[in-house]
Amino acid sequence: MGGAEKALQLLHGRPLVAHVLERLQPQVVAVVISANREAPAYATYRVAVVQDLADDQGPLGGLQSALRHVHTPWFFCCPGDAPFLDPQLVESLARHVDQPDITIVYPYDGEHHQHLFLLGRTALAASLDLYLASGQRSVHGFIDTHQALCVPLPGITESFTNINTGIELAAANQVPASRG
Repeated sequence: MGGAEKALQLLHGRPLVAHVLERLQPQVVAVVISANREAPAYATYRVAVVQDLADDQGPLGGLQSALRHVHTPWFFCCPGDAPFLDPQLVESLARHVDQPDITIVYPYDGEHHQHLFLLGRTALAASLDLYLASGQRSVHGFIDTHQALCVPLPGITESFTNINTGIELAAANQVPASRG
C-alpha cells in the first residue's frame, strides 16, 4: 500500500480499523492498539494506543507492548486490517479456555491456521519477552512453545481476511458494505 498505514486505509469510507473495532469492542472488555506510526489517528477511537518496546519485532512486538496494558486473565489479539471479524469469534474461542493446561486458543478456518487471531493467557507476557529476547519473531513458533488448542471454525473464513494490498482494498470496496 505504498508505505501507508494499512489499518487507516478506507473501506466504504471508513478506516479498516474502524470496522475491526466495531466488531471487536462488543466482544472484549477493552482494546489496546499497537501502532508505531500514526498514533494520534488511532487515539481518536478512544482506546489505549501503545508503541513497540523495541524495533523490528514484528507482530509479536506489538503484542508484547499491548500486554503491559491488559488487566484481564485472557487477551484476544487480531490484526487491524481484518475488517470482517466475526462478531462471535472471541466467544467461539473462549468456549475452550476451561482446560487448565491450555494457554493459547486459535482458529483453523478449514484451510489455514489463523495464528494472528488468538486468545491467550495474559500470563504469557513473560514467556513472550524471553522468546523475543532470544531473537525469534514467528507467531507460529511462539504458539508452538505453549499448550495451544486449535479450534476448527470453517464457517467464518471471511473473518480472517486481511487487506494487505491496494488491489485487495479495491476488491473489498466493490463488495456491498452490508456483507459480513
